[in-house]
Amino acid sequence: MARGNREAVDKTTTVTRDYTINLHKRIHKISFKKRAPRAIREIRKFAEKAMGTSDVRIDTSLNMFVW
Repeated sequence: MARGNREAVDKTTTVTRDYTINLHKRIHKISFKKRAPRAIREIRKFAEKAMGTSDVRIDTSLNMFVW
């Protein structure tokens, strides 16, 4: 198979995926006032690892639910 015949992947398309993240183990022993910001950081870190990109955007409904 020739390498030049691959179709170009459009990098501007938005990809949405649903995951279940165990936040309990990620915010265990974190003080009450720092839990929501830490949870958002952990969600972003998980999404970066799972999706393989550094451009991760948290939906506003998820942000409101965490806060």
